[in-house]
Amino acid sequence: MTRRRILVGGLVLLLAGIAAGMGLWRMQQDSPSEALNLDVRRAEQGQALLPLGRITVNVAASGALSEKRSRFLVIEPTLLYVAAENSGKDSTDMASHLPAIRDSFIEYLSQLHENDVYGSAGLADLRAELLRRARLVTGSDAPTGILLQDFVLQ
Repeated sequence: MTRRRILVGGLVLLLAGIAAGMGLWRMQQDSPSEALNLDVRRAEQGQALLPLGRITVNVAASGALSEKRSRFLVIEPTLLYVAAENSGKDSTDMASHLPAIRDSFIEYLSQLHENDVYGSAGLADLRAELLRRARLVTGSDAPTGILLQDFVLQ
């Protein structure tokens, strides 16, 4: 009776090992076309990119025992915008708004606290506010996204 249980247990373990091995082998054999693609914002047909350059600002930070200290935020945003709205007769070139957009971004970024940019929610809020400011400066809905090429908090 115990010999029978050992054999059945060994057979179950053998089948589980084979199934796990087959699953691993099958996962490695998936073609790239079947792989999951993330939805990444990038310039598509009719869209253009405007690099805004590297921006470095001091952000407030708090240490132990309410100690006030300063940290540097280095960010290199790129503005994604609809190029068709930029080419009308009455509209000005998006690059002509570059100094005003940078100024608006620097004003906002210098008011941040280090806790405002932590985590994915912090980055989503940062992108949303930068996009809102870009739309206000340009006076249009042509800006559709903010891409962060570089983001360092040191």
